[in-house]
Amino acid sequence: MELFQDYEFNSPGQASPVLLARSDNGRMAWKDAQGGTLGETPHQTA
Repeated sequence: MELFQDYEFNSPGQASPVLLARSDNGRMAWKDAQGGTLGETPHQTA
């Protein structure tokens, strides 16, 4: 899937149905550059 504009989601779980076309909480689906999942990475705030 390719998005043609930027979208901001409030949580990883909100992005999953749109980008993965399935239900997922996002904590295990999304990975950082080192391959770690969001569930493994400490929560960071802006």
